[in-house]
Amino acid sequence: MDKREEKLRELKEIRRAIGIVFLAILTFLGNVLSKYLEQPDKTIYVQVMVFIFILLIFLFILLLVLSLAIWRNLKNGDG
Repeated sequence: MDKREEKLRELKEIRRAIGIVFLAILTFLGNVLSKYLEQPDKTIYVQVMVFIFILLIFLFILLLVLSLAIWRNLKNGDG
């Protein structure tokens, strides 16, 4: 049980760290979006928004995979 709990704790810490990065990037995307709305003729803002949106999708999928790994670990009891 000790090995299982340690693995579960590590997965939760990784998920928490990715969640913090996800929120930071989401905040940055909001700042870029507000700057774009002030000056809609700048194409650099559009490129940055697309890049950050793709990064957010990647992080969301990563969080989903880690959550499934944690859930599977709890359900099966594998260590």
